[in-house]
Amino acid sequence: MANGTHLTVNNYIDLNYYGINTDNGLITIQSFAAIKQVIKLYLLSKPGDYGRNILKGGPLFALIGKRMLNEKEIETAVTNAMSIFTNITVANVLAKKDLQNRIWIVSMQIIDTANKAIDNLSIGIPAAS
Repeated sequence: MANGTHLTVNNYIDLNYYGINTDNGLITIQSFAAIKQVIKLYLLSKPGDYGRNILKGGPLFALIGKRMLNEKEIETAVTNAMSIFTNITVANVLAKKDLQNRIWIVSMQIIDTANKAIDNLSIGIPAAS
């Protein structure tokens, strides 16, 4: 993500968290896929994952393996956590219980206000069995 500058959507680039491909080359992702990956990794991070700020971390890590709680609490936590981004906002955050598979499905609309781009993101979070 850019700090203080606005890039065109096509100029966003990140390394894929899966690592390298079979040719031992880095796998990169570009455009809105890079933005979605950064947001997903941030929301699933825990406090301390960002070395220079031990309090910074996303709200969803705490849900992994826990009893299923209130949907509104999760939706509010995601919305508040995303307030750290200056040109990325979220809308229509929705947390749904999938009781059969024992997971939370958290979906949202991601809005890049600098580039006027919108996309959807869904994250599955395993609950306690």
